[in-house]
Amino acid sequence: MRWGLALAVTILMAPSNLLAETQQRVDILKIFDRFTASNAAAAKCFKPDEATFTKFHANYRDVIVRASLRLSEMYPNATNEKIKLVMKNRMEQLGGNVVAKIENFGCDDDSIKLLIKLFKAHADWEIGK
Repeated sequence: MRWGLALAVTILMAPSNLLAETQQRVDILKIFDRFTASNAAAAKCFKPDEATFTKFHANYRDVIVRASLRLSEMYPNATNEKIKLVMKNRMEQLGGNVVAKIENFGCDDDSIKLLIKLFKAHADWEIGK
């Protein structure tokens, strides 16, 4: 409990640019999760046109690179192979969860529809802007 309070106080006292940088670094892993889940949903429930498919996967590749770099920063002693394995396992876990949801509730489930919308937004996203 004390550790959490000390961390909270430290964060509150940190310069705003440090907070923004920290948030950005944390966010790339969340973004990776969202790309992974939306990709799994689209693979089962959405047939994008070629341009949408290509743009999504170009962005997804960029997110994967950025997420792996972030993990390398977080775990400097981890090998590239270990980071790839962790990311692969995360992709399989999230993808499996999405597929299970689809199998149980179908493509018309609200959460799956939301993931499809997210897939489309990810395709249109201009990373870095």
